[in-house]
Amino acid sequence: MSPFLLDNDVVRKVSQYSLVNEFLNTCVDPKATFILPTLKYVFRLKDRDEARRILGGEAPLQAMEWFVSSLQELRDNPPVETLALFQDADGIDVGEAVLFSIATTWDSSLTITGDKRALVALADLSHQLGLIEKLSGRLKCLEQVVAEMMLNGFETQVIDKVHGWRWDRALGICFNSRGASDALECLSSYYKDLDRSCRGMLAPFPR
Repeated sequence: MSPFLLDNDVVRKVSQYSLVNEFLNTCVDPKATFILPTLKYVFRLKDRDEARRILGGEAPLQAMEWFVSSLQELRDNPPVETLALFQDADGIDVGEAVLFSIATTWDSSLTITGDKRALVALADLSHQLGLIEKLSGRLKCLEQVVAEMMLNGFETQVIDKVHGWRWDRALGICFNSRGASDALECLSSYYKDLDRSCRGMLAPFPR
């Protein structure tokens, strides 16, 4: 079973759009999906008033609580030398550095992140360190997983839940209208542009 590594931004966006069920039933295996142990602190999940403020309301908070309860907390320690290299890279935050470092040791893992800047920084650093082949095809962006949900039985749900909300700029643009084909074409365009910037390291766009 291939493990999945989720960054905090993906957990946040999926929760804010109330797409947890669609995501869990399409994009990952919850029993083999890992989140950062710092996530609960980043979003202040022990302080509901503060968590609601950070996430934008009660509905996103409840969605995140359900989401987090369905996943596994990452316990493995990343390789120290690799972690240090990633932490020093512009565009990669501490949590992403941990996930990317773990990904270099979990050979069959798939990392899903909503941070395009981090993906570009990772690709540049991987090129320098000779990690392109090791990580290539094992990275996904938010636009990929949203398209995956649409193409696997949740088209109507995704359109209804994303349209009109601006939790994510790119998704707001792609779902400005309610046309499924237009949304998928826009998601694919964002993916292609990012993949070029990432030296072709992203996993294939869903079909």
